[in-house]
Amino acid sequence: MRTLFENERVITEAENRKVVLTNKRIWKEDVSGGKSFYQSMMLRHISSIQCTIEDYVTLLIIGVLLIGLAFLIPEVKDNDVERTGMIVCGVVFIVFYFVTRSKTIVIASSSMKIKLSAGKIKKDMVLQFIDQVEKAIDENASVS
Repeated sequence: MRTLFENERVITEAENRKVVLTNKRIWKEDVSGGKSFYQSMMLRHISSIQCTIEDYVTLLIIGVLLIGLAFLIPEVKDNDVERTGMIVCGVVFIVFYFVTRSKTIVIASSSMKIKLSAGKIKKDMVLQFIDQVEKAIDENASVS
């Protein structure tokens, strides 16, 4: 854990202590591909916070269509091998849809961005974290 400033207190931190929100700043430590990096941003410099959810709906549509067509096309309906193949492919596309969904929280200032992968964290928890950051910014602004 990093050394805290005078009058600085931890508001919340990730289980692995790689993301820490204090009443004065937010920081992120990460090790990726043999490289480690550290980002820190003072709360007073934060200009925006956003959460983006990236998913590929096309994968879901293709999966559902393949499964539907396996039961609707007469040539495929009569051939168990083709029907099973289409159903398996459809299920694979649907599984890929759920596996590739991701949430990212982006905290930005005029000069940098901190990107936090929210992975499979529930939407309510992400919104709660964003609220904590905004509340800390507000409290920090009223003290200054």
